[in-house]
Amino acid sequence: MKTLLLILTLSGYAYAQHDNCSHSHHPELDGLADIAKQVEWEAVSDANVRSAPCTKKTPYTADEMTSWLKNHQSPMVNSKKIHGISFEGESAENLASFEHLTTFKTFFGDADPKEQKKFNSKCKKVDCAVKEIFGPKIGVQLLFMHQKFGMNGSHLITNHRSSWKSSELDTVLLSLSDFPSGILPAEANRPLTHFKRGYLPGYASENVIANASIEVFDLWDEQSPESKRYALVHELGHNLGGLAGGADENSKWLKMSGWVKETKVVKGEKVTEFKATKPETIISKYGFTNPAEDFAESVAAYRYNPKKLKSVSPEKYNFIKEVIFDNVEYTSADACTNPKRLSDDYVKKAEALVSSWQPSPQDIKNIASKCSATAITELASKGTVRTNSSTMKSCYESAFNAQAREVAKGAFKNNPNKDFMNVILRNAKIKPLSASKLSGLVQSAQPIHRDLLRSSLKQGLMGDTAIGPDAKNSDLQYFYQAVPNSIGFNPFSKRADFQKIAVRAVAEMNNNGSLRRWVDMDFSESEINDELNWLVQ
Repeated sequence: MKTLLLILTLSGYAYAQHDNCSHSHHPELDGLADIAKQVEWEAVSDANVRSAPCTKKTPYTADEMTSWLKNHQSPMVNSKKIHGISFEGESAENLASFEHLTTFKTFFGDADPKEQKKFNSKCKKVDCAVKEIFGPKIGVQLLFMHQKFGMNGSHLITNHRSSWKSSELDTVLLSLSDFPSGILPAEANRPLTHFKRGYLPGYASENVIANASIEVFDLWDEQSPESKRYALVHELGHNLGGLAGGADENSKWLKMSGWVKETKVVKGEKVTEFKATKPETIISKYGFTNPAEDFAESVAAYRYNPKKLKSVSPEKYNFIKEVIFDNVEYTSADACTNPKRLSDDYVKKAEALVSSWQPSPQDIKNIASKCSATAITELASKGTVRTNSSTMKSCYESAFNAQAREVAKGAFKNNPNKDFMNVILRNAKIKPLSASKLSGLVQSAQPIHRDLLRSSLKQGLMGDTAIGPDAKNSDLQYFYQAVPNSIGFNPFSKRADFQKIAVRAVAEMNNNGSLRRWVDMDFSESEINDELNWLVQ
């Protein structure tokens, strides 16, 4: 019998594991209500997966994956050297994917130069390189999986991972395809890896199949194709529940099964556990473990055993229908073939809101301030920053389009589940601001941002007593401390850039021929204003 076991929380993720258990008795369930004894351990059977409508029955072919990749590359191309390979005329999407698939990360997600592998290849294109590094078919599968579903299956990104077999990736990709288009990617670079074959991590029991990090173990390899598929959809249920505004632990979800915390003494120690006071609303025995497992089991049941979930808890069915599956239902082939998606209605309302949006001067200032870090970098490297430069205009455009997406969220304001729509909102295809409107907003932002940058730097130059005609470079390393956070970011993050700016400003004001230099007086407010007018244009 297969079971699931929640074992620990690590780095912010709940690690829920599929276990392959040889026992038929589970003493941890003895105290549950009688109704719990009438349900299966898992929410989904192999037969449910086989008969589920709108599932892809055959693995993606090389031609399908290659064609999809070709049709989803931006027209802009670039040349870049990544881990020893010099790429030429390659798309931004392929370059980003290759870097993600081959960059070794620490436990905390930082690049680790000491562990980073360098490649010796004459490939000029990413397609060539991934085939050379991972294998002819697996390379294409990994590239496709990363770009279409946002999942990183590379064994090179961290320790204790084994490379996938092509047949295993066939199943992984089929599992990912069981979510409606537009739900995945839910993240840009989510690991989905196979732990080192022949080994288990210290946090996993010997019967572990997979967990919500998301990684699979040797016993996953031994399961039926249907069980593998269900296992991954269950674990993705954990992932999506967390991304959807914590839908799997929110009070709204807890109320659906009456989840409450109970504290009891076990071997002399207090242990807090969850208990469902409405057991009749839970789809499987494993769902009784805690609210997170209840949610993941419900997600899997919604996809593969929807009629049972709907009969057990219409409330859960409708909640998951909206926040995870974008109103796509799987109760029949007709239901999922031409669904009326929530995101389609949202896009229409959202685009109307964006079209009529007119930000106030304060809104424009707040939006423009998001480009202050870019401006300071530009100022430190070039000696001046022009708010009408191509770099700054691009930043303003991105900032306004990002804010427009926030405005668009107002289309969900009357939806009772609006707090859990993050996954759907991420991929909603909302038209960007029109070119004419965007141009007008950028032009209005430039003088406002110019004033903000000048006033913030002025506070620094006038407020730091170390800044005077005789200031040394070492005196100016703390200039950032006098710059206010109202500039739009924490000045500490750009402290080296601020020092460069201060050093240059002091040198230029010392060379301005002012009479104040002859009598060793500090810089005047007028001198500082003149300098800032030149620095920030």
